[in-house]
Amino acid sequence: MTATPRGHVQIPRSLLHSPTHSALAVWTWAMYETLMPHGIGGGRASAAARRRFLAERVGASTSTLDAARRELLAPAPDGPYLSRSTPRGAKRSVLHAALRRPRETGERYAAVPAWTLDVVHAGRRRPPGTISPEAWRLHATVVDRAGRDGGRETFETTVARLGATLNASPATGRRRLAELEAAGLIEATERRGGWLSLRVSPTPDRASEAAQHFARHGRRRTELPPTARTPVLAALRHLPQPLAPRCTNSPACPGTLVNIARLLIRTRDVNGAHHLLNALFHALRAHGDAVIDGRSVSFRHLTNTEEDHRTLCQGCGRYCSPTAPAP
Repeated sequence: MTATPRGHVQIPRSLLHSPTHSALAVWTWAMYETLMPHGIGGGRASAAARRRFLAERVGASTSTLDAARRELLAPAPDGPYLSRSTPRGAKRSVLHAALRRPRETGERYAAVPAWTLDVVHAGRRRPPGTISPEAWRLHATVVDRAGRDGGRETFETTVARLGATLNASPATGRRRLAELEAAGLIEATERRGGWLSLRVSPTPDRASEAAQHFARHGRRRTELPPTARTPVLAALRHLPQPLAPRCTNSPACPGTLVNIARLLIRTRDVNGAHHLLNALFHALRAHGDAVIDGRSVSFRHLTNTEEDHRTLCQGCGRYCSPTAPAP
């Protein structure tokens, strides 16, 4: 049988988040997309994969797979997601082609690792180490969300939000997340307030290690200080906006870095936001440079007068570095 190609499969977001297409339909589209061979003159040719092959691959009956394919073949406002053609001749396999591929349409997509297609099982009794199509769809959504955050390894969410991505209840999101944790595809760390920090396993080896850790120790838990009491939030509320008259269009504008600190707080990276604001204060105070995320940002010629410089440092230093003397 044909093996699933390695790499990533680009799933259009319109299909991934479609309320009219089941999770098995999304998996079926991804399988056809990976099985389509490259044409001699470029592009991709239709895949000659029998329905029994796909049904056995996912542990479902052929009638269940046919229902998923009908969803993809059904007309849609922007066109169907799957096409089929019957070559002439006796005993010829029906050819299927995945349509509306992001490489051709330019639509936004979720780059899902192709190796995760092998761990999906739609049968009632799933073998150990496999997940349901609904859990795989949630995994693809998490991968998409992590990619939107600039490739960050982790991001914060709740079980209610996970359930909403599946158009389901928080209890459903909790069950699907438990499947992903048991299979090692996602590592979840439980935080205060019902928040979860999710990390996606990029390789099968990493997923195997995560699954073993989850089987032995369960979900990780950590305690974060209440964000409302941190000096970072107070600094964000009291810093003047804009910080200086000359920094409006400057890439080294302190307001830009403050906005980055806000984004870090929204992802509950309180320590990262605090370190960023402290680096900002010391660079402003010394008319020097600050290293932010590995990049050097200069504040040597930010203000025109000494009075502007003093006001700027006091506004930032009063909350970010209260023990530092005034300039």
